[in-house]
Amino acid sequence: MTSFVSQPQIVSQQLLEPETEYTLVQFQNVVITGIPTQPTHEGDEAANWTVPTPALMFKDGRGREISIIIRQEEARTFKEVLEGHPERALLYDLLTALLGKLNIRIEGTFVHDLTDYRYLAKLRLKMQGDDQRMELACRPSDGLLLSILSNCPIYVKNELMDEFSIDIAEILGQR
Repeated sequence: MTSFVSQPQIVSQQLLEPETEYTLVQFQNVVITGIPTQPTHEGDEAANWTVPTPALMFKDGRGREISIIIRQEEARTFKEVLEGHPERALLYDLLTALLGKLNIRIEGTFVHDLTDYRYLAKLRLKMQGDDQRMELACRPSDGLLLSILSNCPIYVKNELMDEFSIDIAEILGQR
């Protein structure tokens, strides 16, 4: 029988490169941004064509901001959770409760790569009373929401912050 469910990559050894440095970031908000698109009809001009797209905004200790694009349904989930009144129990609540019952603690989410215009992330877990850690490959939005719900740190690889973040103070001429 063929399984149609993809299995997350689970390894009990360190998956992230040990020499890689990460920046601690703080969640700021869910925003709507515009993603440039190509014209859909011949003769349409490409300028000013954008699609409203939700994004999660994070800021580091130096004032740099980075956005991570998410889907509409993920944005609704973030909004419901952050406002404190989801319409129904969420999978994230179930996962958080399950991990707690299994004495597994979320240590944080690490955004570690960008491939095909998509960020990649890993959720670091630790069994309570054990020094061993495991990391699960996850969608950034899933790991980020679990970290936010669990009040755990979120890290972005320094190279990604250097290349894709913006410094609002610098743009406004305040630096």
